[in-house]
Amino acid sequence: MDMGETGNPEEGVHLGQALLENGIIHHVTDKHQFKPEPVLYRFRYDDGTYHPRSDMHDVISKGVRLFCRLHSLFTPVIRYEDNFLFDYSSKKEGNMTVNYELID
Repeated sequence: MDMGETGNPEEGVHLGQALLENGIIHHVTDKHQFKPEPVLYRFRYDDGTYHPRSDMHDVISKGVRLFCRLHSLFTPVIRYEDNFLFDYSSKKEGNMTVNYELID
């Protein structure tokens, strides 16, 4: 936040977690997920543990990110046309309707 990379602490945690999940940084003992506490993280490239991902890993990663984004939206991306559906303001239980029809 001090450097202007994020606007609030929660956004900073999401950014750190994204760096961790994509293999850019890691906890020095690989025991923790990213959290806003005084624990040590290192860049994988600096300590020699960075391994470039294959093309298949990139495709899978992009697919998972797309899936997560689509399912986190408030409105669905794919909308079905429901012009034939009606919403009734008053509803009755089925047995009340059957009894009413039998009396008439």
